[in-house]
Amino acid sequence: MKYAYVGDRSLLPVTTPSYSGSIPENYDRYLGPYIFELFALDVVARVPVNPSRVLEIACGTGRVTAHLRKALPAADIVATDINPDMLAVARRRVENDDIDWQQADVQHLPFDDSQFDVVVCQFGLMFVPDQAKALREVHRVLRPGGKLLLGTWDRLDSNPSFSLANRHVAAYFPEEPPRFFYLPFSLYDEALLLAMTGDAGFGDACVKLVSKTCTGDSAAK
Repeated sequence: MKYAYVGDRSLLPVTTPSYSGSIPENYDRYLGPYIFELFALDVVARVPVNPSRVLEIACGTGRVTAHLRKALPAADIVATDINPDMLAVARRRVENDDIDWQQADVQHLPFDDSQFDVVVCQFGLMFVPDQAKALREVHRVLRPGGKLLLGTWDRLDSNPSFSLANRHVAAYFPEEPPRFFYLPFSLYDEALLLAMTGDAGFGDACVKLVSKTCTGDSAAK
């Protein structure tokens, strides 16, 4: 993956990260239940009552998608991701014929204007090269009065396990410490998020800090 410095932001990808081969299966097995499941439940609980059509961006291995389907049995759900191998895992995990799975780039959404009541994107925007364009695309496909539920991680220092891992890995490369932990935790600034969504056309955006303690059975699992 290539990165570029952008002002005082951490790092932005020049190209969208690729999750392929064995990565999606391991991603879901090790990270899914540990850091994604609790927040998937939280974001789905915030979806407005009875939307007719829902779009999920960066659905990954389908953690949020599965809960969307359970919570919204009557809604049309379109779940998208740019990585086909992630979508393949999601299809196997969720096993629901009523979900429209599509490979799609949020920077160039293949949908007409005003198609969805709700757009959900949990922990995906940080990896998008042109985040401003992505938010404009989301605003375009939302119906008037539609809602975007956007999840990003807080700063790296506020996520103890990843902060600890980052310090230990960096100790082995003192001259050029790896930067791969910084990208996922780069969109934590409330003022920045409000400015970005406002510029994209969202006039009543708000930011809420959600704190959860994630646990695992074993560090080996």
